[in-house]
Amino acid sequence: MASKTIIKEPLTYRIVRNTLIGIVDIFKALINKKIWGLLGLLVVFFCSLASYKVIIYLNLIPVIVDKRFYPIIFYTIILLPTLVYLNIYYNLKHCDSNKYTRNFMEINFNWNSKYPVLLKEFREGKTIILTFFSYIPLSKWESCKELLETGLKKTITKIYCGGNAQIVNLRCLDSQLTLPNKIYWNNDYMNDDDILTVGVDLEGDPVTIDLDKTHSILSSGATGGGKTVLSNLLAYQCLKKGYELDVIDRKRGVDYKPLGDSIKVIIDDEGTEKFLKDVVQEMETRGDILNKANVHKLKDYNKINDNGMKRKIIVIDEIAQVLNMKGYKGIELDRKKSIIKCVESISSIGRYVGISLFLFTQTPYQDVLNGAIKANLTKVICFRMPNGTASSVAIDSPEAAKLPEIAGRALIREGANLKQFQVYYFDDYMCKDLSNEDLFNETIEIQESKIDLRKADDEKKAIESKFDFNFSDF
Repeated sequence: MASKTIIKEPLTYRIVRNTLIGIVDIFKALINKKIWGLLGLLVVFFCSLASYKVIIYLNLIPVIVDKRFYPIIFYTIILLPTLVYLNIYYNLKHCDSNKYTRNFMEINFNWNSKYPVLLKEFREGKTIILTFFSYIPLSKWESCKELLETGLKKTITKIYCGGNAQIVNLRCLDSQLTLPNKIYWNNDYMNDDDILTVGVDLEGDPVTIDLDKTHSILSSGATGGGKTVLSNLLAYQCLKKGYELDVIDRKRGVDYKPLGDSIKVIIDDEGTEKFLKDVVQEMETRGDILNKANVHKLKDYNKINDNGMKRKIIVIDEIAQVLNMKGYKGIELDRKKSIIKCVESISSIGRYVGISLFLFTQTPYQDVLNGAIKANLTKVICFRMPNGTASSVAIDSPEAAKLPEIAGRALIREGANLKQFQVYYFDDYMCKDLSNEDLFNETIEIQESKIDLRKADDEKKAIESKFDFNFSDF
């Protein structure tokens, strides 16, 4: 959007306009039983009148001034302070509403030359919430997000409507706030409920996945972005919570070896079809049990039953290899179709019976994920993509192509909202506490002590290098 030259209003016009609006504001306040504005005006007026009387009484007007000019002097002394007061009153009353007008003018963000008017601005911790009255459609606000961030000098995390279509709210952060490049996982971040914690957003809040509300999760991104770290982090939390975890992985589950032998890994199409058919049958059995108990969700069933059912998590790694039907014929093609049908069924109703799908791929093209599966993806996590097209396929936005080249930096889509966050860094040694509850913290301490020892050793070498002198000459 091209920039627009800002035309300054004439000073006389601004003074007259501000004066008239100031008078109107005073009477509006008077109607609302707020008399301070009127009292101030009356005080200024009578003080000016008293000042004129004092000037006349003390004969402070120079003799050379003709008496014909006394009325002009009178009106000047009386009206000038009043005029100044009304302009000050106007500016105090409307300074907030005009606070960002110049910013919008500089980027030419308007609707028929009408710029957004600030109604309210307040802070919630690091977050700044700006509420505007605007005739500009919400779709234009969203499409001009980058332009608005440049103009307002803030990072916008969310754009949404207020009470009606003309009220627009912006959740912002100061532009200098950034995410750390690496945040180490700690077991203190785990949630007691059926909620998995995956990272931290720009506002410093945890990014979570509520399995009671989430149908399926899709994670995509280029190689090296952080999908494997995320999958291990999710799998680790699931095992810690006592869930059943099964992995479909053509790489023979090599990335999940650190998690131990409690994970069942399926590596071929024949085993995948048999396993998913068993899951669909189990899903129907669970549904019958919930119906008999007259509850709608696994969470409600477990509340009223001591021997409740475990949640079941199915991870499909590199789903493109599992669901892609190109090049297959005969029995193999029928097997692929059967697998896709099972995945569709699990993704649509599995959440209600405590069965969730975690899908991982590089780019979820249409020939990999059909509309029936995509429709049930409640949360989509996308790491950096090589280009805007791949990003748009993954999250319906080119934003993932603009992410910095930092491992673990990702976007999460919840409905129509996109949020940038940093995935917790989770290393293999952190999985060892699955067999020993106290081993995790001990391992962390050992790793930190190793780092400290390395630093001390490097410092010692640096000091020694400064005194590299041959004493044999003595």
